Amino acid sequence: MGENPGIEIELPIDQGEQAHQPEPKNLLAQDVYKKIVEHLQNSLGKTPSLDSPSDDLDDYRSHEAILIDGGRGTGKSSVLVNLKTYLEGNKDLLILKPLDPTLLENGDDLLLNVIVAALMRDKTVRGALQNHEKEAEAFYEQLHKLGAALEGIQKQKEQYGLDKLRAFMGNQSLAENVHLLLKKTLSLTGKKLVVLPIDDVDTSLQLAFENIEVVRKYLTSPFVVPLISGDLSLYDEVIWREFHGRLTHPKAAIEKEAQTRAKDLAEEYQRKVLPLPRRVKLPALTSYLQNQKIILTDNGVKIFPLGMLQYWLDALLNERVNGEENSRLETPLQTVREMTQFINGCKHLIPKLKDHLDLDFNSCSPQTLPTMLKRLLFMPLGVAMAVQDFEENLNKAVTVERHRRDGRTGKERAYRSLGASTADIPENLKKELRPYIQQWQKVISDYFQYHRKGGAVYFTAFTNEKWHAESNDSKKISVLAHDMFQPLEQNNKKYEYFDNISSINKVWTEIFSPIVPQAWIERIPKSTILYFPVPEKGQRIHVKPSSSWSFNPHVPEDLQGKAELARQLLVHWSFFSPNQRANLVFHGRIFELIIASLVRDISETEITEIINRPPFHSISALAHTNTLNLSEAFDANEDESREDVSTEDSLKGDHETNEAIANLASEINNWRQNNNIQVPHSWLIHNVLNKSFNQISIFSTNKKPNNPSLFEIIDSGMRMFNSVWSAFGSFEKGEVFGLPRIISYVNMSSSSTNFEQHPHYRQNILPFLQKINDRAQHHDFKTGSYTFALESHPLRTLLRELLTNNHKTQNNSTNKNENERKISIKKTHSLSGFFETAMESLTEPENLKKHITDSTKLNKIINATAREQGIALKIGTIKNLPSHTMLKFLTSVSDKCDDSLKVEFSNVINGIKHVEPGTPQRHLRYMHEQYMEHLKAATSGSGPA
Repeated sequence: MGENPGIEIELPIDQGEQAHQPEPKNLLAQDVYKKIVEHLQNSLGKTPSLDSPSDDLDDYRSHEAILIDGGRGTGKSSVLVNLKTYLEGNKDLLILKPLDPTLLENGDDLLLNVIVAALMRDKTVRGALQNHEKEAEAFYEQLHKLGAALEGIQKQKEQYGLDKLRAFMGNQSLAENVHLLLKKTLSLTGKKLVVLPIDDVDTSLQLAFENIEVVRKYLTSPFVVPLISGDLSLYDEVIWREFHGRLTHPKAAIEKEAQTRAKDLAEEYQRKVLPLPRRVKLPALTSYLQNQKIILTDNGVKIFPLGMLQYWLDALLNERVNGEENSRLETPLQTVREMTQFINGCKHLIPKLKDHLDLDFNSCSPQTLPTMLKRLLFMPLGVAMAVQDFEENLNKAVTVERHRRDGRTGKERAYRSLGASTADIPENLKKELRPYIQQWQKVISDYFQYHRKGGAVYFTAFTNEKWHAESNDSKKISVLAHDMFQPLEQNNKKYEYFDNISSINKVWTEIFSPIVPQAWIERIPKSTILYFPVPEKGQRIHVKPSSSWSFNPHVPEDLQGKAELARQLLVHWSFFSPNQRANLVFHGRIFELIIASLVRDISETEITEIINRPPFHSISALAHTNTLNLSEAFDANEDESREDVSTEDSLKGDHETNEAIANLASEINNWRQNNNIQVPHSWLIHNVLNKSFNQISIFSTNKKPNNPSLFEIIDSGMRMFNSVWSAFGSFEKGEVFGLPRIISYVNMSSSSTNFEQHPHYRQNILPFLQKINDRAQHHDFKTGSYTFALESHPLRTLLRELLTNNHKTQNNSTNKNENERKISIKKTHSLSGFFETAMESLTEPENLKKHITDSTKLNKIINATAREQGIALKIGTIKNLPSHTMLKFLTSVSDKCDDSLKVEFSNVINGIKHVEPGTPQRHLRYMHEQYMEHLKAATSGSGPA
């Protein structure tokens, strides 16, 4: 039921929970009052004349009760208290003060006493008793009769025989005495109808049914209209259980039948006592919020509509988050009481809002105002207005269907217009706006820390507040150390009041019980207040620090420090299984470094701390232990022994690495300044966390380790960056930035190569990266988009530089001149002859015997050679290798084989031995096959070797 939009209602911001309102214009539930008046007018039309000679109640008995239906906090009491204010000019109604249901404790007689007391304390009745002697005498006489009848009821249980019969007869006349007392009251006051408000009859649950029974038995006079407030669903529950208890007491065997029967009886009972047409439903809070005629006032001065406050609160909670993938953070305020309490808590901030935003609210339509408020949290007003125009221009261009070229040109014009409109606008927000917003965050966190459904809102506002404080704090902790990003901390006793929404215990236990100690499993909470992805298990790799972390044999010396920095960000050394140490690739440090660079200026010390602590949201970080058991998933023959690995030296760093860290910190801070990076909204970061970590499983699995090269490890780090980058785009893209909400939801690519062709890039990122006026660089529209800024992030630049160098070196190797190519072919003929001779000698029956250890040794040689030469043993990678690289690899493996292993080598490359897909020996055979095809093509002149 919507409120009447034609009546302007004033809501003072300083009234708190005060139920009484001085004027009708302060009453919210205008439509409810109108319906009550309609029902009262209907009852007035059926009221018999006070001069009627008949006083027999049976001639007039009817159920005229009106129910005000609503849950706790919806404003029922306020409606009853202010009914007299609303009906101020009505001279036919005697409206009593609401009865307090908590006084109705011990039966019918006490309720009637309270009703009589309500009559006696009414100002109109008291004045009439003093001024109208004849009518007052008749009133007191009838009051005496009612008292005698009540006394008889009280003695009924103690009397016997004729006395009990007389008491019973008095009980039968009680309803009639109530009827006559009401009639005498109306004659005394000159009114026509008594309105008897009874507030929250369901408050005392143990007596709720008895109180309704009093209405049914004794308040059926045409001279009274009981106005009952309460929760109809609660009434229904109480009444059917009352009938159910009476039905099942003698015979519990008919439980199911009795329940159905009890509910039917309860429905008919309510239909009789509380007629359906006379039930008035109180509006939900959303109805008031949508009414633009409800105006907040401060000392009588109008501020803005109540709905505007809701828009502002929504902006503070969600900022730029577009709501896709259940990312919208809903306001927990559900009732009028909650809203008025919140308004009272922020009453010192509300009058200043218009001045801080510099926005004429009337210049925005109700459809665009919510989005405009979100923009103004991080965009200057001029940019926000330009984005609004851009959205309209872009929508026009998108809707062009007949001529696609016209539509494309329209998009280009929209972007160019946006660039021109924002060119001369300063990027910075008003200096006073940021502290003002933080005051709001403080109010929100203080209020919702006691709200059962306010856990997510509390964490969001509290973290926002802390991040802004920490951006200027010299004592810096990890930006992700706050409980909003720590699932185990949400089990803290101080948060037990909040509702938990995400069950994690069962899933996490099933995944991690074979890996982590039982003591940690027992620490996993049953559920958390916020949603969290499964922590990263890590990808185990077999690389000894003494081995070559070959990125590429031709990596320039100036990139060695950057390559080592990238490795330290991705490889975690502190995990070990019960029998051997293990190295694992994690991506949490990449995520933490990105977020830290958005929150504040970063130092080389902070980067070093990120490297030295366990990766964010990994098993290691959550378990607080160095003991993991990952050995079951691997071949024990391939594990390094405990003494083979030493991690201490690898964590010390060297001059080149330290220099790379210092340079990265400096570049990040320059990047922050150049892009005017503002502290991000914590709810946005939490959504990015969930989305990007849910994608990690695509490029990080606990499969059998294949001794990846540093190139492959860095490539997985690049994929993690791309995943985070795309996640930002997927939540930023929408109305706030003037873009259509068309998002790519496909899985992340399994390789960082050609990411620019992936739907994640083209749909989620590219709309933020536009070139105008034929410039090489993407244009900065000053909208504050993180998706735009991350394109030039120094960490992305570092990873791309390393990966590009590797590709460049491989490509240069394939572009030999013709003379080098011919020399290579001659060498190939020589090696081919060697292979043929070796195969002939190794296929003798006596040489076909082999042991499982030979197979294992050959695997180790293949993996070690791949590491040394920086080759990823993958079918797709091998297929694209140049022939000279294959030649070098095959020759190296052959040279490392002793006589016994040469038999194994020959059987593998010639297909004599069965090899499983995905194993090192299968990759060796495939490389030999590809090499022979290259050789054949080279000798025939049909293609490049």
